[in-house]
Order: sequence, then C-alpha cells, then structure tokens
Amino acid sequence: MGKDSTTVADRRRSDPSALTRLVKGDLDWITMRALEKDRTRRYASASEMAADIERHLSNQPVLASPPGLLYVARKFVRRHRVAALAGLAVTLAVVGGLVVSSVLYLQAVEAKEEAQKQANRSDAVVEYVRKYLGTVDARSEGHDVRVVEVLDRLGKSLDEVPPSDPEIEAELRGIVGWNYRGLSLYKKAEPYLRSDLKIRREVTGVRHPKTVKSMARLAMLLTNLGDVEEAERLYREAVGLQREVLGDIHSYTLETINHFAKLMKNRDKLDEAEALAQEALRGRKLAGNNELAVLASMDTLASIRTKKWLLIEAEDLYRRVLKNRLRLQNTENQDVLKTKSQLAYVLILMDRGGEAEMILPDLLAIHRRVMGEDHMKTLSIMSYQGQALHLQKRWEEAEKIFRHVLRARLDGLRSTHRSVLASKSHVAASLKSADDADEAEKLFREVLAIDRARPVSPR
Repeated sequence: MGKDSTTVADRRRSDPSALTRLVKGDLDWITMRALEKDRTRRYASASEMAADIERHLSNQPVLASPPGLLYVARKFVRRHRVAALAGLAVTLAVVGGLVVSSVLYLQAVEAKEEAQKQANRSDAVVEYVRKYLGTVDARSEGHDVRVVEVLDRLGKSLDEVPPSDPEIEAELRGIVGWNYRGLSLYKKAEPYLRSDLKIRREVTGVRHPKTVKSMARLAMLLTNLGDVEEAERLYREAVGLQREVLGDIHSYTLETINHFAKLMKNRDKLDEAEALAQEALRGRKLAGNNELAVLASMDTLASIRTKKWLLIEAEDLYRRVLKNRLRLQNTENQDVLKTKSQLAYVLILMDRGGEAEMILPDLLAIHRRVMGEDHMKTLSIMSYQGQALHLQKRWEEAEKIFRHVLRARLDGLRSTHRSVLASKSHVAASLKSADDADEAEKLFREVLAIDRARPVSPR
C-alpha cells in the first residue's frame, strides 16, 4: 500500500503495521471475495456481503475464506493441462510401483515364514523319530528288529503320547501309514492314513496341498483294500481340488489322475478309465521332463487295454514300456518287475502259458528275496505262475500255489476283495479240472454270491 497505508493509518490514529493486522484475515477475504473474477465465488448480492461483514463483527465464521486445496488444484490443472496430466501419470506409476513392491515384499515374507515353519516341522519330525529309534535296542531283544516292528512301536508311541503340534502328528501318522502300505499291510495302514487326513482337514484346510496329497494316498490305500466306492469319492474330490489349487498339468495332479484311472479300470468303468489314463499320458508328455512318468501312464493304459481284451495292443504297449524301462532302470527295479509281470499275465490270457513260464520263475525269486513270501506283489506273481501251470494242465501244482495265495490274501485283504475272489475262482478251476467237482462248486457259489451283491458299475 506504500504511502497510502501511512495516510490511512494517520487518519485512523494508528500505525501501518497495526492497521495491516486489523484488516488481515476475515476483512481481507471479504474484500477479495467481493472482487473475485469467478462469478461462482463472488457474493451473489450486496446484502450477502453485508451479512458476511455482520458475521465478522459478531465473531462468527464468515462465508469468505481462502480457496480450498481442491479449488486451487483444479485451477492449476486448467492452466497447465498437459504438464498436470503427465505429472499425474508419473505419480500414479510411482504409487502403483510402491503398492506392487509392498505386496510382493509381504508375499515374500509370508513365503519365507511358511518355509521356516515347514523346516521347523520337518526338524521336529526327524527329532521325534530319532528319539524314538534311540529307544529300540535290537541286541537286548536277541534278534534283528524288522521294519514292521519299528512301525508298530512308532505307531503305538503316537497313540499314547502324540506331539503337541497337530501338523507334526499328521506328518508322522502319514509316514507310518504309508510305510505300512508299502509293506502290503493295508489293514494296519488304514487308521493312520485316515487320522492323517482328518487332522489335515481340520488344521490346514481342505485346499492345502498336503491335505489333498493325504486324500489321494488314502484313496490309493482304499483301492488296495477293495473299498472302491469310498476310494472313488476321495479320488474325485482330490483330483478336483488339485486341478483348482495346482493346475491340470501339475505332476501331482497327473499322478493322482493316473491312479484314479486304475481304480476306474478295477470298477469296470473302462471308458472313463481310458479317458483319465490318456489325459495323464498327454499331460506327462507335454511336461517333457519325466520319461518314467510317461512310461507309468503307458503301463496304466496297457492294463486298461488288457481289461478290454485288446490283448495284442496291450502286449505291444507292455513290450515298448519294458524296453524303455530296461534302458533307464536296473533289472530288479520294482517298476521293471511290475511291467514284466503284467506282460506275463497278458501272455497267459492269450493262451501262451509256455512263454509266460519263461518270465515268471526269475520274477518270483526276486520278489521272494526282496519283499517276502506273502507280500501282495509276490502273491500276484505266484498267482500268474499258477495260471501258467494250469494252462499246461499241471493242475495239482497250480492248485497248491492257488491255495497258498488264497490263504495269504485272506490274511491281508477283505474277504470281498477282487483279488480274494480271483484266488477262490482259481482254486475252484483247478479242482474242477482235477475232477473234484463238489468243492469247486462250493467255491464258485461263494464267489458268485459276493459278485452279485456288488453294486452294478456302468461300463
């Protein structure tokens, strides 16, 4: 205001600085609002301005005020549209980058914490087993402790004093159950694999990968036991969850689909079985990094062709699989032995018992030495040998083998299991061929009664 401010101050008997403080604030903004170029921000009338002055004199809030931040920003954008938009884009990019970086950081932290938890649990499992094994003293008991005895004691320890962490308990129960299954002790395995799945459902949730894996393992065991209806329900649930959680071509998903195909074959749902086996085979070929997994799917497909009585196709598949297995695995590998035994079975079905007999003795010797006399896989080879002998009209030898297989299978399987029924049929067939019609008829009637009581499966 310069000299004018001094003159005005003299007239009001005040100094310029005091006068500036007096008019600064409400009066200043009332004046600025009256002179505002923007009509929307000016007083609508003289009376509205007078009312605002009255509010100032009464120490009430006035309508006139400095422009808000939004108003100032809007004016700036209108004056500098291009620069403002460019600045906004940069700001959004920076903020967006910060948000994404923050999310990724948090995910990395969570993944690290989860990995640490899993490592701690693994250490706890190892420590639990180590402490337990430390209590087993074979020398004091006067004999070598077998694997099954260790599993029996570990299982008893879990039942009596379970670990405080339920996930560790589930892991240990899964280990015990799965190893019992590997020894063909299916009845002993069942309660442990069931409790493993139950704990995981409750603690980690149904969609957790370990829960789904436990589900698939129990389904495999139930297939071994002959509880095919429950096994099918579990397989369908497991495959559906694995598709959602892991994806259609994840190795675990394809492995479960391949096992599911075997169950469907055993249930005589052959079209669905073949579709599942083909899906697993395509997925494994697409992955391209596991030739043994591809061969496993070819094995499954060959077994389905066998069930469909497409025996020439089945033989060709088995021979191709065996050739490649022998290239990749040693001669006593379990998968090699399985493929050889399945090939021998196809030869038996084609009335080529002599060719099958050339394969079976070596197979049986290896199974007896490695797995034991009454292991389920050993019993399968013995059953094939009995069938080969039967084709050669060596009925007494065949009957002796069939009876041994039947007794052993009844010890480890349900009486309604398809393998038990097959053994009864084999014994009956040998008796009939040897002119012992009465016992043969009795056994055939038992098999027929159980078979008729089964629910009919659509083919």
